[in-house]
Amino acid sequence: MFTFLINSILKDARKIVLDFSEIKKGEKLLDIGCGNGDQLFYFLKKDIECFGIDINKKAIKLADKKRKKHKFHNIFFQVAEASFLPFEDDFFDCCIISLLLHENKREKIDKIVFEAKRVTKKTGCLIFIDFTSPLPGNFISFLIQKIEFFVGRENYKNFKDYLREGGIESVIRRNDLREAERKKIKKGNITIIKAGK
Repeated sequence: MFTFLINSILKDARKIVLDFSEIKKGEKLLDIGCGNGDQLFYFLKKDIECFGIDINKKAIKLADKKRKKHKFHNIFFQVAEASFLPFEDDFFDCCIISLLLHENKREKIDKIVFEAKRVTKKTGCLIFIDFTSPLPGNFISFLIQKIEFFVGRENYKNFKDYLREGGIESVIRRNDLREAERKKIKKGNITIIKAGK
């Protein structure tokens, strides 16, 4: 159920993120917490350089396996911690953070966003995809809460804190970002925000 719900959420989000990014040929994109790399594969048709990092070695191995199978070029995967990105300042035109913030404590969230800002160009953008705060109280939000509860105590505590503190909007405010565009999907349970530095 968890995998089905997350895949359903991300499938819809991927198309929106592609449009939100307004990224152009030859530019560079980073997906922070890229998982199996599916978001980045959407961007290859735009002929840009795609980079994905994730702390999960198995996910990165799977992403790289897909890359090799389809003989994709201009896409690179690396095992790395989201709060210590192995890239130089102002390197990317766009950074994406999908369903990662709610899993972490506030201090870690701010480190992740600080790093994303650091590696993004002044003219670039950051795109956040995560749960809406507050959740709208429909069946999908009920499922989300149950799944987050069963993932584990620490995860659920972080999830509840993230919602209580105001979700993506709160993260953007306290990290001095400016919202440029937003959209809600999955009956209002998921918020996608494009922000600038």
